[in-house]
Amino acid sequence: MFEADVGRTIADLDKLVPYGRIGRPEEVAALVAFLASDEAAFMCGSLVEITGAQAVA
Repeated sequence: MFEADVGRTIADLDKLVPYGRIGRPEEVAALVAFLASDEAAFMCGSLVEITGAQAVA
């Protein structure tokens, strides 16, 4: 029963995101790795949203 509820909830969330799916943990991890790297050394005070364009819609 619980697994069916989780699957239904994820399917409902997918419909809310313009990209058609919720983000994967590795997508968030890639941003975290970038922000913690020397590549982001010149970034300061930035807001980076990982929303699948949900904030735009």
